[in-house]
Amino acid sequence: MQDKHLHPLAIIFYIRSIIVPIIWLVLVQFKESFGWFWNSAAVGALLVYILVYYWNFKYSILDNQIVIKKGIIFKKQIHIPYERIQSIHHSQWFFLKPFNLEELVIENAGHDGSESKLKFSVVSEEMGQILEQKHHQALHGGIEDEDTTDVVGDDETSAEDAQVDAKYSIDEHDMRWFGMTSFRFFFFLLIVGRFYDSSLNVYLQKIEDGVIATIQAWSVAGIIISGILALLLSFLISFISIWFQYYGFTLVRQDGYLIFSRGIIQTSRIKIATNRIQSVALEQNILRNWCHLVTVKIVMVSDENEKASQQQPVILPVVENAKLWATLKEFLPWLPQQKPSRSVPRKYAWWLFFRNAGWLLIPVVSLAFYSWQAALVVGILVAIFMLLDTYYKYLNTGVGLTGNSKEDYLVTHTSRLFYRRTNYVDWHHIQSMEFRQSMWMPKKRLAHLVVTVRSGSSALRTEVRYVNAADAKKVYAWYQQ
Repeated sequence: MQDKHLHPLAIIFYIRSIIVPIIWLVLVQFKESFGWFWNSAAVGALLVYILVYYWNFKYSILDNQIVIKKGIIFKKQIHIPYERIQSIHHSQWFFLKPFNLEELVIENAGHDGSESKLKFSVVSEEMGQILEQKHHQALHGGIEDEDTTDVVGDDETSAEDAQVDAKYSIDEHDMRWFGMTSFRFFFFLLIVGRFYDSSLNVYLQKIEDGVIATIQAWSVAGIIISGILALLLSFLISFISIWFQYYGFTLVRQDGYLIFSRGIIQTSRIKIATNRIQSVALEQNILRNWCHLVTVKIVMVSDENEKASQQQPVILPVVENAKLWATLKEFLPWLPQQKPSRSVPRKYAWWLFFRNAGWLLIPVVSLAFYSWQAALVVGILVAIFMLLDTYYKYLNTGVGLTGNSKEDYLVTHTSRLFYRRTNYVDWHHIQSMEFRQSMWMPKKRLAHLVVTVRSGSSALRTEVRYVNAADAKKVYAWYQQ
């Protein structure tokens, strides 16, 4: 398979990458800042560039490497031995599935910068299967393993037909709970609120123009009802977006890899070597905490250009607390046998968390210059929020160890805005650790502990604040051994 072009549909994906400048040029044309001729010429030049780039992009799948040729003025030829490939990401939009086409992203350990990740916008599924097979052969001394190809390749040949070490598939019950307990609806609430804001201003203006008290009362009731509808609409949009993103989520552990797929509109299939995992994170917002549900993520080594969701992918969207450790041991068998105890926080730490959140009251002070009544109401609500959030943070902050040797794990517990995170990282993956104390903290027997692990091509810093100094010193001594 030598000097193959991408599928012609790749041109559409290339055009998508320049859609913003094209829209800008069209808008400028409508404003007649430039002549229509020059705007049309600029759009045409961009389209010609896309066509030439597409024609010059070629790839060859050889016995021991893949060769990519690309470039217009400065042409490049990239050779990637199969054993240097770190991972192959498969992504398939719904309109590509009938044609057995997909998008491939190859993460390459042999290059830096822009060449560390190479994208094949639209290729056949067969190419992805061939690359997976050759990559597997290169890592295992030329031994073919058709099962591995089946898991990440053809959907018709599912992982159920392959010999796998462990498998998890999300069901509709878990999907409903996962969607209903997400905090994503706050983001969509901001969007819905932005569109609602203009109509609300018109509504309020009618009240200010002077209408009878009865109509005013109905107007206030209408505003409240509209607010409730905005909340419900935001929740519905959030639920649907999560359902589309995680529908059909399947996780498989096989031959030293974690392989997971998900999605309806865009189906993603990713294969990650377990030796790239730096730490494991258990996450819960307050709703999932009340419902005894946990989301599991991994922090991994990856390319700096990858999104945060790819550097810290979700491997288990939602698991019941009672089943968590049994499920984790199936996919991450090196984790400790059971959940370790957390250090007991000192009561004075709660006051420090509350004091540090005092900046939230600054907008309230500014509001008082316009209306002290409004500032009083908002101030009370903000104070209640601060009390609850800092108390939740106080209860869910701490450090712990699963043992005293270098083969054991450090466990950190942090919380922010009713969202708590528990990280498990072993001694060998900790890049650095800092023990911090200000002048007055020794008297209160408190300390900060800062742990750094690799995330992507950079570092992820976890700071556990105001923990018991004795517990922090024990962890620091464990790391220094």
